[in-house]
Parts: sequence; C-alpha cells; structure tokens
Amino acid sequence: MGEYPTSFDDPTTIIDIERYPIDQPSSPAYAELIKTIRKSLDHDGCAVLPSFFSQSALAALIKDANEQAPNVFVTEKVNNPYFTEDDATLDPSHPARRFAKRSLGFITAENFKDNSPLRIVYFWQAFFDFIRDALDEPKDKFFRYADPLSNVIINMTTEGNGFPWHFDTNNYTVTSLLQPADEGG
Repeated sequence: MGEYPTSFDDPTTIIDIERYPIDQPSSPAYAELIKTIRKSLDHDGCAVLPSFFSQSALAALIKDANEQAPNVFVTEKVNNPYFTEDDATLDPSHPARRFAKRSLGFITAENFKDNSPLRIVYFWQAFFDFIRDALDEPKDKFFRYADPLSNVIINMTTEGNGFPWHFDTNNYTVTSLLQPADEGG
C-alpha cells in the first residue's frame, strides 16, 4: 500500500482542479461552483460532483480500498430509518416501524497511510474551506471530524450487503463513489 504511479504531494493533482477550482476561492469559477452546489443542496438536499477526483487519484483510491479489503469491519443489524426501537404504539405503516437489514463493511482511517490521496484531500485546508463554503457554514461553527478511526473511511459492500435509507446522525456527510456496483442498487 502507498506505492502510487503518481506523486500526490500536491493536493491539486488529486482533484480535477480544472473542473472544480477549489484551490481558488477568490476566482469567479469558484464562486459559480459554490452557487451551483448551494442551489442543488437547496433543491435536492444533495450535490453531485461528477469526476471530482483525477483519474490517477481515483485509481489510487480504488487500489487502496482493494488492498485494505481484508481489514474491513463488517456490521450487520436490522434498523428502521431512525435507528430506534420498534414502537408498537405507532401505526404499522409508520416509517419508524419499517425495519430493514443493514450490512456494510468499513475500512477505517488507520488503514490508510498519510500519503494516501484520501487522507491528503481530507486534511487539505482548501478542501475543508470548499466544503464549508458549499454548505454556507460560518468559520467558527464548522470543524473537521477529529475521530482518528472514522475521519476518513471507505464503505465497502459486497453482494447481498446494503445500507437502507435512513436519517443520518450527522449534520452533513461528504461521500465519494469510487466504484459503482456492477448491478443492483
């Protein structure tokens, strides 16, 4: 792990910086990008940034994930969308009474070296500022997640695994799809 065909010492080699100029917060292109993201967040509740990673960085991220697959921590539970216990006082059709199997694998942060593109981007101040700007959060109320095990993780699913729809316990989640499923959802 950690042997990459391209050096990622410069974080701008990890992101498609031409398409997403996150290192140029004073530029008109950055302002337009933030405007577009905020519009998507307001309208859809999410923003999708296709091809955010450079091709070489994406290949390295997938390589890291595949190499660390033996270290995956798998959890299996049955949950409702609220992660609460069943409440028999509610109508059977209430979403809180709809339980589904959740099985997912996590490759936690300690499995990735400091020179992993995942870690480099996560700790890059320009990326942090970009996310904060996109979410329109004030500087004094927006913080980097400091948990050393889950500040950067890769969710790994295999056939039969899934993570049903749910209300997240975080205010925001930044997710990057590294490799889509061959089929299914």
